[in-house]
Amino acid sequence: VDSLILEVVGLDPKVYLPKIYDGLCELVRERLELGKMRKVVQKVKITRDIEKLKKSVAEKILPDGLRKFPESFLPDNLKSSDFKEIQIPAEPLKLGHQMMIFYEVITDSGFKYNASGEEEARYLVFAQKPSQYIVKIPKNQAVVQKVVIEYEKYLKKLLE
Repeated sequence: VDSLILEVVGLDPKVYLPKIYDGLCELVRERLELGKMRKVVQKVKITRDIEKLKKSVAEKILPDGLRKFPESFLPDNLKSSDFKEIQIPAEPLKLGHQMMIFYEVITDSGFKYNASGEEEARYLVFAQKPSQYIVKIPKNQAVVQKVVIEYEKYLKKLLE
């Protein structure tokens, strides 16, 4: 049928028919790709909008950013001599079991530290930061307890 139409118009079907078919196939491919591209652009836009929304909400709720533990919770009058240093591994610390009067701070690879109380153990877990192998902890257990309690209240308030 296509050949007859081309002959009636005065064109050679052997020359023009393949060109017409190739052109039609290209148009169909472009049309199909256009739909896919629109979906991709829409997904990217939604992702960007979500990130903008997250940033905006965070700025409104926490205009000064998150408070850092323990720095933001320690009393200002502490001197460096009021701290003891505890060496810790790079892997994540977690609370272990209570052993008599001690609380274990452990890692999956076998590190174990016997903290002098639950608050000291929690302090160590909270204070651990990437690429930091020493945690400075106040020698005064009352200060440690106050800092940990204040930090936990802060976290609960953030979750409300």
